[in-house]
Amino acid sequence: LPATILCIEEDNNGRLWIGSFLDGCGWIDKNSSTYHRLPCTYGKANSIFDIKFDKDGNLWIGTMGDGLKCLNIKTDKIKEFHASDNRNSLTNDYIDQLSLSDDGKRIYVCTTSGLSCLDIASGNWIKNYGQKKLVGDIVVFDAKEDIRRGKIWACTPEGLYCIDMKTKKEKIYTTEDGLNSNNTTAIEIDDKANVWITTINGMNCINTSTGDISSFHIGDGLQGNEFCDGVACKTEKGEFIFGGMNGITWFYPEKIKQTKKQLQLFLTGFYAGGNDVIAGSQSGSYTITDSTVATTSRFDLGHQDNTFTITLSTLSYSNPENITYLYSING
Repeated sequence: LPATILCIEEDNNGRLWIGSFLDGCGWIDKNSSTYHRLPCTYGKANSIFDIKFDKDGNLWIGTMGDGLKCLNIKTDKIKEFHASDNRNSLTNDYIDQLSLSDDGKRIYVCTTSGLSCLDIASGNWIKNYGQKKLVGDIVVFDAKEDIRRGKIWACTPEGLYCIDMKTKKEKIYTTEDGLNSNNTTAIEIDDKANVWITTINGMNCINTSTGDISSFHIGDGLQGNEFCDGVACKTEKGEFIFGGMNGITWFYPEKIKQTKKQLQLFLTGFYAGGNDVIAGSQSGSYTITDSTVATTSRFDLGHQDNTFTITLSTLSYSNPENITYLYSING
């Protein structure tokens, strides 16, 4: 068998198909454990990053360098799609992931240079959105369509893209909006339209009704904080599975509850000009404070001490990654 397997699918007859890093794509005989490689996955097509079966039993093969292939396993006929200057073509031959729409009519192709959408029945790349490339010249690690709400979500190293299927307008979610990292890796959407995203620094959940973004890290029970590109699936029972550097994280999204807790904030340190301030410390002609830092609400500094540092703590050590500090400056 191939040494490095990147994807696995099972056809309607229970036969296992695999895509490998260097040994193409094929099926495995479960009895003899022999690998039957497809002839169309040699040469430039030897590296297969993703495979998917559609509702008609066709096998879609995403290659890293030889475009997209579609195999009818009943007739052994193959269709191939390659990038070209043609407006109605695949945007790039280097494919990371494939994603089928829920109705099985469209396949989204995540490439190293944008996101493409193929209308399967017509074989047309521009029918659905009037253009062959979505998201622009950026690598796309994973994508999901939420047809009920008319949205397409795409994971990229620069943030999470949300595309309106009707207006074609884009919104980009980043760390400024509350994501743990701009480098988003995989995505799943639950039945309540909540969008679950993995990153290289934990997991986020976007409540599309309220706009709130929840944050999860290793302290919440994840396999780790770093997740792998495109490694996600939803089981028939509705369970989500995400893969990362230390294994997999699986859960039922409706059972995940997160509450906000208002913590008490303490001032634990004050430094003037790099020096630790204690009761009676002087700054020019001023006494900075007469009491301990923890019990002081006012500090007086001379003009020569034009820089200072404060340290804060909630004295809570449970999941510190989820603690957010907010400050304001008046005057």
